[in-house]
Formats: sequence, C-alpha cells, structure tokens
Amino acid sequence: VEGLAPITNRAQVFDLINQDQEVFSLLHFACHGLFDATNPNDSAIVLGGEPLRPSDLRGRFGGRRPRPLIFINACHGGRAEFSFTGLGGWADRLVQNARVGAFIGAMWEVNDALAVQFAQHFYTALLAGAVSIGEAFRQAREAIRQARPHNSTWLAYVLYADPEGRLAA
Repeated sequence: VEGLAPITNRAQVFDLINQDQEVFSLLHFACHGLFDATNPNDSAIVLGGEPLRPSDLRGRFGGRRPRPLIFINACHGGRAEFSFTGLGGWADRLVQNARVGAFIGAMWEVNDALAVQFAQHFYTALLAGAVSIGEAFRQAREAIRQARPHNSTWLAYVLYADPEGRLAA
C-alpha cells in the first residue's frame, strides 16, 4: 500500500477522480458530513471548509480504470433517501453512477473516536489479506461494538460491495 498526499479540498478530488489513468485503488474521506433529506444528491461532505456533493461527481470507473473502494468516514456519508428519480446520496452516486468497486459510509452521526477505530480495524483486517471485505467489515463492527456497546456507531456503517470480494495482489 502506498499513500498519496492528503486531499484537502474539492478541486483536488475532481483532479484525482477525473484522471484517465490508474492513480488510486482506495479513497478514504475523514471529514464532516451533512445530509439533506429533501435533496440527497446535494448532501455534502466538507473538505477544507468547502462542500463536496454527490451531484458534483462526474467521473466513472471500470474498463481501463480500476474500480476503487471509497470510504466516506463522516456522519451521514452512507445515508440514502428518495430523490426525484430514485434513491439518492453518496452510495447511489458512487455505486450506480461512478461504478466504484465498493463503498462504505455511515448512516447517521458517529462518534469520532469510534469512527477512527472502525477504520483502523477494517483496514488492518482487509490489508492482512486473509479475509474478505465483508469479513473485515464485520470484524471492525464487532470491535467497536465491544469497545462501546451502548453507542450506536458500531451499527451505523454500511457496506456496498460483493461481501466475498478480496484485495487483488
């Protein structure tokens, strides 16, 4: 795994996603999320004080481009609601329209410390290579449930992926 420089604003996201070449296989956002139930495709995540909305994304993956895992570790990042033409929100935009390989987000507000722990457990299990993405997700959920059983953060995360998917070598 090789990390790229942190993305701190929406222009950098557009530059990265709109490149035609293979640049990344995983994109992780750790930021604040806002949900607009009246227009879920305008439910923003905030990067450097600027909103980034699902409706802003125009890039598509697949074909010659890899289909990355995108993890929006932000409150309401995985929440969906009916929009004018069907379900809307980050999950629909990224899975259906952009054709990412996998998407993870939180359906409601999450505890910041537990959000970090969830990501750490998930990536540790996934990168070890011995388990599927579904099992890595389950293990991360279970770890934060055990850490704080009365906090609903453990249940907030959703995974849109083939649960038996694994990292390619």
